[in-house]
Amino acid sequence: MNEVSKIFKLEEAEKVEDPGTRTMYWLMNAGLGAEKMRVVVYDFEPNLRFDKVHYHDERESIYVILEGAAIVHLNGEE
Repeated sequence: MNEVSKIFKLEEAEKVEDPGTRTMYWLMNAGLGAEKMRVVVYDFEPNLRFDKVHYHDERESIYVILEGAAIVHLNGEE
């Protein structure tokens, strides 16, 4: 079993930028040694709106909103 343990500043995480929408900071993924789990911090641009519903059938997700607001759809309900 692989043991993954790392503490670092968010600025040191692998960063992927999508100009005009968001920046993603990868805290945990297969490339960092976690085969069955991913942790990513999304930093969205202010007042960003996605009209398309996005979902994953094969995994569960946890969302923690640190600032602002979000509308989440779960099993067809808002």
